[in-house]
Amino acid sequence: MGLYTGVLGIAYSPDQLRRLGGPPPRCWRDLLEPRFERQVMMGNPTSSGTGYLILSALTQLFGEDAAIDYLKGLHRSIAQYTHGGRGSIENLVRGEVAVAIGFLHDANTARERGAKLEFVLPCEGTPAEIGSLSLIAGAANTREAVQFYEWALTPEAQTLARQASAFQWPSNRKVPPDPRMPVADLDKVIAYDHIRFGSSGVRKRLLTRWINEVNVPDNE
Repeated sequence: MGLYTGVLGIAYSPDQLRRLGGPPPRCWRDLLEPRFERQVMMGNPTSSGTGYLILSALTQLFGEDAAIDYLKGLHRSIAQYTHGGRGSIENLVRGEVAVAIGFLHDANTARERGAKLEFVLPCEGTPAEIGSLSLIAGAANTREAVQFYEWALTPEAQTLARQASAFQWPSNRKVPPDPRMPVADLDKVIAYDHIRFGSSGVRKRLLTRWINEVNVPDNE
């Protein structure tokens, strides 16, 4: 069952963008502009769930071949594929790049700590992740696991996340809204196909194409 959801998008540093010139990115395709060469970070799809979400969501939005072509172009803008998705936001905060592809809640957490970041949901559409809980069949301490599971789904438990600057959208609708969690442009969030892209066959094919066609020296 889902515990929270988090929306993927584009975070950027206004200070870094002033150095590069031009308006902030508003769409996925804006990141292909020459001014963003080596100025973007994202998670590596082979090691990062965020990175795979980017790869699969673009496939859903554009079609598989068009998504691979887009990622080939984006590769020229990439300064680093981080091991985990949150790393791209953290490196953006340190001033290593101008743009990071990541989750809105991670950008919100960085802003709570004083970072000067802005965030946009791409005009073509963007997915949302689901953070879930699972009970493992046959595991020890099942009774305690069920108790924790039931507690984690309560509004009281999910409200505690805000105290730790965790700004994912909670699954329990009784959790009161937080003004630090923007809700504008949520109409751009697509109905991501979790079943299709959770398939091991589809995942293997997309990752193989990314390794062999995108993350290769010929695209430098």
